[in-house]
Amino acid sequence: MINPSKRISYFSFGYIPDNRFFRDLFFRLTGYPNLIKRLQAKDIINALDIQLDQKVIDFGCGSGYITVEIAKQADEALGIDINPEIANNVIPEALKGKLKYQVIDGRTLDMLDNYFDIALCSEVLMMISEPDQFLSEVKRILKPGGKLVVVNGLGHPAIEKAYSNNTILLKIARLLYPKRFPKTYNEYVQNLRGVFETAFEFPKADYYIDLLQKNEFKVIKEFRSPGKISGDLSSWNQFFLYIKTGKGIVTNFVFAKYLLFSILDNFSKNKYEGGQVIISYSEKLA
Repeated sequence: MINPSKRISYFSFGYIPDNRFFRDLFFRLTGYPNLIKRLQAKDIINALDIQLDQKVIDFGCGSGYITVEIAKQADEALGIDINPEIANNVIPEALKGKLKYQVIDGRTLDMLDNYFDIALCSEVLMMISEPDQFLSEVKRILKPGGKLVVVNGLGHPAIEKAYSNNTILLKIARLLYPKRFPKTYNEYVQNLRGVFETAFEFPKADYYIDLLQKNEFKVIKEFRSPGKISGDLSSWNQFFLYIKTGKGIVTNFVFAKYLLFSILDNFSKNKYEGGQVIISYSEKLA
C-alpha cells in the first residue's frame, strides 16, 4: 500500500490507495480525477476550517476523496453515502481510527444527537427531493452552533451564454457532434439531469440560502468557486465530453488540466458563477 501524505496536498488531493501498485503510484502523484472538485478543493477545505479536536461528517462522500483529506485535519471524519460501494473504500494505515465510512438507505441518520462539529454537503441537496427533512437531521446530529458547508453547482454560465449568442465555438461543436448536440441550453441541462440523476434543475443562487435560513441555519458567507477561467474551461470540457460520449464526469488528463486551469486562474479577476459555496451555522440552542 502506498500511503497518502499525512498533510493535505492539493497536487495529490483525494488519493486513496487500493493495493494496485502502479495505479496507486500514479494517483499518489496526481490525485483524485474529478476536475471541478479539484479546482474547488482549496476553497472547500478553507471553508471547513477544521480544528484537530473536531468531528466532521461528509454527506454524499462517494469514493471518499474529500473525506480522506478531512480526516488528516480532524479528530474524526465520517463519510456517508447511499452507494453501497463506499463500504469497500480503503482506509489508509495513517488514518485508521480517524476515518470511517457508512452506507445509509434513507433520510433518517442513525447517529447521535449533537455529535458532529462540522458537516459538508457537496452536491447533495440538489440530489434529494425532501431537503427540509434532510436538513432537520443534519441539524440534529450537529452540535449547537455547528457548521454546515454547502457546495452546489448553479449551472454552466459559459455554455448558456454561448447558446444565447450562438458563438463560433458552439457552431464548431454542432458540426463535430451533431448526433448528441442539444438544441438549446435548457435541453443540455435536462440531459445532464439524466446523467447525474438529480432531483432538480440548477436553481438560482438564493435558493439554497433561503432553504438554509428556513431550516434555522445562519448563513454567514456565500461565495463562488473556482475562478472564472478554470470554471468556464471546465464547463466547456464537460460539454464536449457529453456531446461526444454522453458522459458527464471528466476523468481524462485531469491532473494536467488541473495544473493548466489553476495557472490560468492566476489571470482571472472574477469567480465562476456556476459554483456556489455557503458557510452556515446551526441556530439550534444548547
